[in-house]
Amino acid sequence: MTQTFGNPLTHSVEAASPRLMKGLVIPSCYEDGYRKARPLNSRVADDYIRHTTYGDPPADRAVEDLREFAGTGRDHELIALALHNHRNLSKELPESLRELVGQNSVVPPWWEPEMAEMAVRAFHRNSDTILAGLALGAIPIGFSTMISKPFRIRSRLVMNGVRRLKQNLRQLMEQFLPGGNEPGGDAWRLSLRIRIVHAQSRHFLLESDEWDAAVYGTPLSASHMNLGAAGFSGGLMLYVMMLGGDFTDEERDAYAHVWRYTGVTMGIPETIMFTDQESALEVSRIGAECEPPPDEDSIIMANSIVNSVPLVLGVKDPKIRQAKAQYFYKISRELMGDEMADRLRFPPKHRIKVVPIAHVRTKLKQRLGRLPVLSRMLRRERFGQMLYVTDLGNLDHSYNLPTALLDDESRDW
Repeated sequence: MTQTFGNPLTHSVEAASPRLMKGLVIPSCYEDGYRKARPLNSRVADDYIRHTTYGDPPADRAVEDLREFAGTGRDHELIALALHNHRNLSKELPESLRELVGQNSVVPPWWEPEMAEMAVRAFHRNSDTILAGLALGAIPIGFSTMISKPFRIRSRLVMNGVRRLKQNLRQLMEQFLPGGNEPGGDAWRLSLRIRIVHAQSRHFLLESDEWDAAVYGTPLSASHMNLGAAGFSGGLMLYVMMLGGDFTDEERDAYAHVWRYTGVTMGIPETIMFTDQESALEVSRIGAECEPPPDEDSIIMANSIVNSVPLVLGVKDPKIRQAKAQYFYKISRELMGDEMADRLRFPPKHRIKVVPIAHVRTKLKQRLGRLPVLSRMLRRERFGQMLYVTDLGNLDHSYNLPTALLDDESRDW
């Protein structure tokens, strides 16, 4: 079945005409959640449902034009040419790719470099708790939503869980290096690359027999991108604080400010983007309420992430890896709460809580870090760990696009 990119209603209405409710086209899996969410915050709930049928028209058009080069390596060359020469875009580039990169080469008027600098300092002061909060809290809870379905269909985490987790961690690290988000920066290029990959994946999913647009809406929709960004900013900060992080209120808003820029670069419409910590938490709260309960895809994806953490940390011995995974499951359960952990079929609740112990250890390390003799050593240790867990090996700077729906049938990307 041929799908047309660009119109926010095209994927669902032409595919199978989902139901209309309060003037919105609502994929059927969201109907019950929307009824519960709307009385809590009608504006955010309406925005969320409206954008479950909306993809990313500029990136979708660029991918359409790049499709003739699929598998030749030329797509890699053209994307690299665009992202590394954004101020002087070559005329040999497809016009849609020129437009996509050109639109994102202008810094938003609300962007405040001083806030970004504050967030960078806070990130590196707390990088160990941030990485733990992301891998054991924000990502698994994110997969409790329908965002899990595109990843399960494509086998992206089932087959390549370690690489996917490293990619998430790598994006986070690049965002919080000085200047990384601004046009030409490493985080800016990585965000646009991910955006183009999402558009390519969206194309494959819409052509797949497994994807029913009337039920699920648009794969990798703007709503799910926004929910992910909100979870990786506002939601993540909650987990970081539980683990002992020492962000101030101002630093948490600065952290969300950086993610706001990243979200816009990744194609989330500014009209639905959060602006600070409080609004990010509200997007997370209402978006989660709109979502259907976790299904088998959520269970597969969330468990794949937690089981991948020991491998990302370099633990190779099977017995040690299993013990580490069990410990990480305990942390993850306590971060997300027993109700969600049970829904995701995590191991049963343990009698002794481990997050409070981790919190105390973090606070002790922070106090020791104030000693001049230990401060430099601890900073090196945190930065070294961050570099290790984000090392993507030979594909570090690849702009290849997936060439098939199933990840194990695609070339490396």
